[in-house]
Amino acid sequence: MNMELQKVEANSVAEAMPLQRPTESALVASVAPTISPDQYRAQEVHKIIEAGMEKAGTLVLTEAERTALTAHFPDAVVELKRDDSGKRFAYIPHIYISNRLCDVFGPGGWTIIQRQMKAIEKEQRTRAGKVLLVTEISAEWVMIVRGVYIGESWGQGIFYPNNPIQSFRDVIEGTRGECIRSIAAKYLNCGSQPWEPSVQRRLGLAAARERLEFGTPSPNRATSQAREATTPGLTPSNVSAPVSTEKALKVELWNLCRPLGTTVAKIEERLTDWRILSPGQHLTTLNAEELQATIEKVKVQTKIESDQK
Repeated sequence: MNMELQKVEANSVAEAMPLQRPTESALVASVAPTISPDQYRAQEVHKIIEAGMEKAGTLVLTEAERTALTAHFPDAVVELKRDDSGKRFAYIPHIYISNRLCDVFGPGGWTIIQRQMKAIEKEQRTRAGKVLLVTEISAEWVMIVRGVYIGESWGQGIFYPNNPIQSFRDVIEGTRGECIRSIAAKYLNCGSQPWEPSVQRRLGLAAARERLEFGTPSPNRATSQAREATTPGLTPSNVSAPVSTEKALKVELWNLCRPLGTTVAKIEERLTDWRILSPGQHLTTLNAEELQATIEKVKVQTKIESDQK
């Protein structure tokens, strides 16, 4: 009897007590991460790289894969540029390297992971003496193929806040592309041909041939012809092949665009990026009026970029 009474009393007490529901703050606290998203990413990246490094040097390729991976690229895709010191160097745009890696390993069969990035604001003096506040970005990237660590490299770029055709993302992507080229060439022998002196010499000769095909004489000869054609007292009888207005404009445009690329196609690609040429438009089809307008637009854009260096 006493046990039944105690049971009834316990049930009555339980019914009288209100249900204790967890508060919203308690629920949030129970599921909230204990680290920031950046810290979480850093931890996961470390795990992936660490797992890949344990298998470093164990990547196995078939003979067909090895042949496809290390095959030379056509000279047409190799760019020639000059660095700040004026020294010429060759490189392959990273999109061609990425496509080659996808062809050999399959989309998703390789990746390049950013391990860390540094951004330093500093002052940079232009050639005109103007001081600009720029951001120097350095990023370390690690390449992994089929779960195997391949190599790592640092890429660097400068962000100019007043450059209308450049974004912060562009600079970061530039460091990524730089590291894809470097790691693939040095560790996989994919796209290593720009480092070969014979390739650079061959490309230099090809650029010279294309300049002649474009109809552009050497700068000294062009200047001489222009001077002779405008000198009083000289007539067509004693001036051999005076330069025409359209020809002179082509000479001026070529000399103005030489720093933009080593081939007419590369120059046209750069001018299209600047929205000076329309997509599919070619320099060889421009008349004298269009050449003059193009020259003026190129001068304006190159001055903007020059002021930022």
